Amino acid sequence: MNTPVPKNPSPGTGSARPRPGFEIRPGLLARNTILNMLGLGLPMIVGVLAMPFTIRGLGTERFGILSLVWVVVGYLAFFDLGLSRATTKFIAEALGRGESDGISRILWTTVFFQAAMGLAGAALLALATPLLVGRFLHVPAALMPEARTSFMLIGVSLPVVLVSASFRGALEARQRFDLVNIVKGISSTLNYVLPLVGIVLGFDLRGVVALLVGARILALVAWMGLCLKAMPALRKQVAFRRESVAGLLKFGGWLTVSNIARPVLTYFDRFFVGSLLNLKAVGFYTAPYEIVTKVGILPGSLILTLFPSFSTLQGKEEPEKARTLYGCAVKYLIVGMGPVSVLLVLLARPILRIWLGAEFAATSALVFQILALGFLTNSLADVPLALIQGFGRPDLPAKLNVAELFLFVPLSWLAIKRWGIAGAAGAWTVRVTFEMAVLFVMACRVGGMRFSGREIWRRGIPQSVAAVVIFGASGAFAFHFSGMLYGLIIPIVVFVALCWYFVFDRQEIALLRTGFARLRTSLGGRRAEGESR
Repeated sequence: MNTPVPKNPSPGTGSARPRPGFEIRPGLLARNTILNMLGLGLPMIVGVLAMPFTIRGLGTERFGILSLVWVVVGYLAFFDLGLSRATTKFIAEALGRGESDGISRILWTTVFFQAAMGLAGAALLALATPLLVGRFLHVPAALMPEARTSFMLIGVSLPVVLVSASFRGALEARQRFDLVNIVKGISSTLNYVLPLVGIVLGFDLRGVVALLVGARILALVAWMGLCLKAMPALRKQVAFRRESVAGLLKFGGWLTVSNIARPVLTYFDRFFVGSLLNLKAVGFYTAPYEIVTKVGILPGSLILTLFPSFSTLQGKEEPEKARTLYGCAVKYLIVGMGPVSVLLVLLARPILRIWLGAEFAATSALVFQILALGFLTNSLADVPLALIQGFGRPDLPAKLNVAELFLFVPLSWLAIKRWGIAGAAGAWTVRVTFEMAVLFVMACRVGGMRFSGREIWRRGIPQSVAAVVIFGASGAFAFHFSGMLYGLIIPIVVFVALCWYFVFDRQEIALLRTGFARLRTSLGGRRAEGESR
């Protein structure tokens, strides 16, 4: 028996009769996923290319201070208290109900609260800067004036960053990921490009940080302008609503618990590797971990669209559409990330040899392969997580994260002591697989996502798992005997054929054909335009 979906009205909204909101369409989700991939991937590529020049231009010590400035900004984001995500959740619900008044109350309450928290964080950083620079960071005496001013400047940007997150959350709730990724992509890219501009102009570290702060202020202006244009109702009732704060803080508070626990779960194994083994082992473990997690932008791009979508569907009280979206997301991640995980396992040694050299390939290949298996389960875990939080129960994942600290910190310590860095990778993979299983159980209880065997088969989930298993077995056989990349061509063709004929239904095939036709038409038009020129 499915548990009924709890009704969780947005904070500050009344009991007005719901009106139809905007629809969550498959095409919209696919488009937003691609936009998120571009918004996350392009700045990352720019960062990789720009980093060596930034280090050379600033010098190692100044770049070290700049890196610490970025770290401090990341930690001060704790002052967000989960409110940006709460904004997305409750505005998406209000949009689902067609309650435009609720949208305005939620956003402006969050904006004013975030501004106050940002000012508090800026004051705290201003008080702590002399102590940070003078004692804890061991900044050379010649660079102390630059370091002090840089930290003061970055403190000024904290209210700007927090308020920007509120406007971005509203646009995500409205499914305007085109606007989100335009601003986010440009802003993230400037984070890497502006230091180079400052170097060319002859600025010291203070000038570089001032450029970064200026870019964030311009980004806030862009977020606000686009938000008001996309949702004109926000121009009304611009005021702080005290009655809305409790609901926002309750939801955001549990997210804050997760935001505190998850970094510990993410990084404690590196400290254990360093203390139980040595610093060189940390490098051999961290490098493959970074590769695997960077590939996570692919599933992460889909998950960013799911959270506001589930929130909207809860507001519209359409559990069947939520079940359909949930099942499709699971299937698409298996089909999309399963082959990626298999290829990472098969190509672990060549990837490490090309990127980092023979020593890393010999030492870290097994670690890479174990982490690649965990990558798939970690990707799948984000689907029930998005549903649970979108349906208003952020407390459940937060409690799970706290429980994981007690369960897996000792396990990781024992595994590293017994098996070294392979043990660290194994403990991480076991943890994320356990987390995935528990989150799926929670999703069954919270959102009624319990499917019969016949329904699971109809949705194509067992077929997608079978297709990935066949691809893994045939790929391993072909790669073992050929030892070359071209040996994987036949397994890839077989996998695509299995998905086309057995995994995707007729509607999905029709959508794929339409997408390919549009792409071919677009490419043909560009080619004809080029020939006419």
